[in-house]
Amino acid sequence: GRELLETFAVQERWAQTYKFDLIKSSTEAMRIASKISLRGDRQGVLSLQFMVEVEGGGVSFLDFRFVPFISHEDGEDDSGDEQDD
Repeated sequence: GRELLETFAVQERWAQTYKFDLIKSSTEAMRIASKISLRGDRQGVLSLQFMVEVEGGGVSFLDFRFVPFISHEDGEDDSGDEQDD
């Protein structure tokens, strides 16, 4: 059988939002891949890399990169109103 998870490592909490229709575009590559790598960087870029076996015993790599929606950090106030004591 196929191993479901080979390695999993998280160094710090990471949460982003992506448009699902864009990520859905990678599902065919995911279906035919023999290995998958998912990575996220500090800028929020999600990288999906797929190793696909090709004719003749070789492999090819398909790489999808997704940029997150930009959102304001929790607790940030953009109202511009500052109160003086």
